[in-house]
Amino acid sequence: MVGSTAAQAIPVLLVQLVRDHRKMEALHHVCDTTFAASRR
Repeated sequence: MVGSTAAQAIPVLLVQLVRDHRKMEALHHVCDTTFAASRR
């Protein structure tokens, strides 16, 4: 992000954080449904 201002960079970073978080949640869902981890 060379040449970007902080005002431009912060929203881009937030979007990336949300995407990464959703990826992790999707992986957890797969593990939970595959291995029945949440069914106790």
